[in-house]
Amino acid sequence: SLLNVFIRETGAGFFEYMRPTGEALARILACADSILTVASQVRDAVYPCWADLVDAASKAIPSHGLQAQALVGELVRQFVDKVGGDLARAEDPDDIAPMATGIAAVVKNAGVNSLEAPQVQSICSLTLSEIMKSLQRESAMQGADGVQQPKLPFSEADDDDDEDEDGLDLGELGLEETEEHDARVALCAIFGACFKVSPEAFVSHSLPTLQPLMQQWLSKEGPCRALGLHLACDLCEHLGERAVEAWPTFMEQVLQALGSKESEERNTAAFTVVLAAQVPQFGPSYGQRAYTALGSAIQSFKAKKSDDDALRAADNAVAALCQLCLSQPAVSPDLERSWQGVFAR
Repeated sequence: SLLNVFIRETGAGFFEYMRPTGEALARILACADSILTVASQVRDAVYPCWADLVDAASKAIPSHGLQAQALVGELVRQFVDKVGGDLARAEDPDDIAPMATGIAAVVKNAGVNSLEAPQVQSICSLTLSEIMKSLQRESAMQGADGVQQPKLPFSEADDDDDEDEDGLDLGELGLEETEEHDARVALCAIFGACFKVSPEAFVSHSLPTLQPLMQQWLSKEGPCRALGLHLACDLCEHLGERAVEAWPTFMEQVLQALGSKESEERNTAAFTVVLAAQVPQFGPSYGQRAYTALGSAIQSFKAKKSDDDALRAADNAVAALCQLCLSQPAVSPDLERSWQGVFAR
């Protein structure tokens, strides 16, 4: 939007207009639910605009000091309180995904140590609750799909929201499950934002709750495993060496996922290895197995040019092997051959 452009381009120079702009955006979010349901595109456009406002306010701290810092805290609290409440009431994954993405962007743009420990704990608890609700909705949907319902040629079923005007059942096409998956990925981004801005608070308050759930999610095939892999990737990206103590929770499953038949799982697992391989402790613990798993994946999965997901997974696998050669050459079973595999791409 035009407002996004103004905020991004002027940055800290927009400071005197930040509070009035936040108040105007808050009035939109405060509209009745019935209005926002109809004007969902307007509501969803507010989220990235608010995130840009927080980013600009954060960048204004060096020039405006405590005043800008207080504004950042105020904007984050106001947004998380309002949109977090809306998120807790939402049931439609098409609504949940932009809300979660908005919260993640606002928190991330606030900067390091912008959240206090109770805030991190509250945000992470809400996020986990919404992920569990999504899994429950998907499970209920799959259970319902297993029961063949009689279909009348003309009835109120024709008005079902799950069908479009051409009579296509979104449930049969698997689109509803895809929407739930996208919503969970967006929710996971909130965890990533909390890792980034308040790592100590997250590690002490939220990680102990997440670790057993990650083990459970990664232990079986299906949507839960993809969710666990995304969390593992975020942990490695934002915690760096501080994630080492959590590696036993997920790293074996990450290496196994390099050979998954699902390209998204291979892609996420490979990027996780790219991140983890840069930590010195990775080599002695997982280096050799990572070399073997990546070499096998590169040989086994030949992506078609029309398959973007498989192409991304293949590119990340080569990137992971390259990172291993750079960061962990001592543990390679055959370093020369590994480099050949990288340059062959």
